[in-house]
Amino acid sequence: MTDNSKLTKNAQSQLAEQEELETLRRENRLREKVTKEIDSLWEMFPDIKLEEVPEELWDMVSQGESLLGAYCILLAKKNLETEKAEKKDRENSEKTPPNVKPGAEKSDYFTREAVSKMSRDQVRKNYDKIVESMKHWN
Repeated sequence: MTDNSKLTKNAQSQLAEQEELETLRRENRLREKVTKEIDSLWEMFPDIKLEEVPEELWDMVSQGESLLGAYCILLAKKNLETEKAEKKDRENSEKTPPNVKPGAEKSDYFTREAVSKMSRDQVRKNYDKIVESMKHWN
């Protein structure tokens, strides 16, 4: 073997060792980053179980979002969806006429037709009840 080939093999060996060392350093930095992100997440949300988070979280993290940031985004989305559903439920319940209790002689609700047939005195007398009833008219 010539001196040049020994030198080339040594250089290749050193280069391979340097590349392996750099790979290990990158993996170590990544491990430290992930550990810090998990610690931050647990600091803010101590009851969270990583096994139970939606797959969407991991998709966001793989696209560059931090673990804590991705979880907060998903939590905010979930809260918005809940608020929208509750608002819709409230709107629907306002449109639904109240239940008439069995045995009740008169309802707590006037239809549009019933109000249109009332005299001015009847409207004045039942004004509050009419206003409440109007919430249920389509």
